[in-house]
This record gives sequence, structure tokens and C-alpha cells, in this order.
Amino acid sequence: MLHQGNVLVVDDDEDLREIICRLLRRAGYTVRAAGTATEALPHCHPESGPLDLLVADLGLPGIDGLDLCDAARRLRADLAVLYVTGTPRAELDRLGLLPSDAAFVQKPFTAATLVSAVRAATTGHASPGHAA
Repeated sequence: MLHQGNVLVVDDDEDLREIICRLLRRAGYTVRAAGTATEALPHCHPESGPLDLLVADLGLPGIDGLDLCDAARRLRADLAVLYVTGTPRAELDRLGLLPSDAAFVQKPFTAATLVSAVRAATTGHASPGHAA
């Protein structure tokens, strides 16, 4: 299978994190994983190797997904980000938590939805039904 890119998945739900990693590996991505922002940040340093996309749960304990992504982009300005959360987009918009053009997938999601959103985020193109 053709290599699609390098992804870091950060979610505190171990089972979900493993499912996401498995789906992305099957789709051709090289995947690293972390359960917290503190575990994830070392993977975001340029010397840690190639990294094209950060898939981050918004509701991480401690440092949340938004702050993680901000810190990661300070280390890698060109890093693409895909936010994952159970909160509906309308609620996130109402609270002003995400920019309107932020790539986003709402839990629960299908394998096809996730892979489509990851592809869109790594290529810079919006996928149907998702902001990217």
C-alpha cells in the first residue's frame, strides 16, 4: 500500500485511540499515538521525525486538545490538525472554540468518515460534510 503520511493520534480513551490507529494504518498512514498532551509533545518536535498531521481529542485531561495543537504548531508551523470530539460542531461554534475552517470529526464516526477527514486534512482539501 502507498504511504499516505505520518500521523500522531492523541486521545485519552485507549480503546478509541487504538481503533483510530488501526484504521489509519490500514489506510496507509504511519501512526504514532499518545494518551495525553504531555506524552504527545515530544513527538511534535521536528527532530522526532516526519509528522504531517496531528489528530487530537479536544477533551484531553490536563492540557486540552486546543492547547496541544497550538503548542505543536509553534514547533511545526506547517502541521495539519484534525480535531476529534463528541461535542457537536454547532456547540463548538456557539462557544467559539474552533475556527470555522478547522478540520473536525465528531464522535462517534465511521471508518470512512475518519479516513476521509484525515486525507482531506493532509492534502488541504475539504472532504464532503467536514471542514478541513
